[in-house]
Amino acid sequence: MTVTSHFRYQYWILLFFGYTSVILILVVSIYHSFSNGELNYKSFLFWASLLIFTGFIYYIKFFAVDDIKKIFVTKSGIKVKYLLKKKTEYFDFKQISKFRTRRISNYQFPGKKDGYQSLEIILKNDELITFNAYQYENYHEVKMYIYQHFKESRKG
Repeated sequence: MTVTSHFRYQYWILLFFGYTSVILILVVSIYHSFSNGELNYKSFLFWASLLIFTGFIYYIKFFAVDDIKKIFVTKSGIKVKYLLKKKTEYFDFKQISKFRTRRISNYQFPGKKDGYQSLEIILKNDELITFNAYQYENYHEVKMYIYQHFKESRKG
């Protein structure tokens, strides 16, 4: 049996609005950087939009590309399919060194924490695979299946 991760629809909505907001801010900033039909290189908005654009490209290249992935868990290992890279990696359970679970918190107001759980799978070559409940609606099922088959692979 294979367990496949399923994205939460809220994750896609947040990505869409986040990327759309950045692009909208860039367009408005560049539009207001023009004066008398020419681009004003001395304008604060021009330089701010250039900085935002650079940060946005950096984020997409180094973070978003690795973050958008599907996870398939089988009895023998974990297959990670990176959707933007169009790359698939397979990790046998014997390659796993340890697990670490983290609580990612968003402080709403004093005394109240809101957040989600993240699982970090550390491989023997110090490579790290992470996935979290924020992205996947069946996070706990996938995590349980990984733990179960990891323990079984250590017995045999």
